[in-house]
Amino acid sequence: MDSFPADKDHNFHPFTTGYSASKLFYNNASTLNPTNGELPDVSHSIFSAVRPTSSGTGRITGIDDDATFASEPGTSIANGKPRHYEYYNTVTSTDFSSTFNIGVSNIFSSIADNSVANGGTSTFSGGEKRLGLNGTYETTTFNNTNKFQIYGRNLRVGHAGWDASGAFPGDIMEVIWYKRTLTANEQTRVNSYLAVKNGLP
Repeated sequence: MDSFPADKDHNFHPFTTGYSASKLFYNNASTLNPTNGELPDVSHSIFSAVRPTSSGTGRITGIDDDATFASEPGTSIANGKPRHYEYYNTVTSTDFSSTFNIGVSNIFSSIADNSVANGGTSTFSGGEKRLGLNGTYETTTFNNTNKFQIYGRNLRVGHAGWDASGAFPGDIMEVIWYKRTLTANEQTRVNSYLAVKNGLP
């Protein structure tokens, strides 16, 4: 992974690129989780500003108890589409219906909201996900025992070894994590901040 100075393609902000198995951001003691086990019943909101150079597959960011998997939860590009994935308790893999725009900046957000019984705000028994790409949003609901959590404290950006594994194919400008459900208004505000910063209309 290499850091580059600002240029017009990135709206005159620095960016990172060249991710690989040996070039990535890695923190083995992220404060998102004070233990390397399960942090139960934790809704989360993950945002990223990325510029993929191909419709490939690779990790944007994720956290895990395993050093390399970054899948509890993780966000990725998967065959060109934005994906939110979680492994623990119940595996859920949710892709946005549209692909990333290639060669330009994109804003991808994923909110995993637990049911009220599991500490969230969703009225669905298994919670819901609200994915956003460049100002368009899609909601997926779960009517089962699914629940969201953070498992582990190995935080990675740019590469992972599980589901949609590999290096992110392109540039990552910014990643933001919240350890709670953002409201629809808050999600729009964070997406707007990233869009303005990264030169999206």
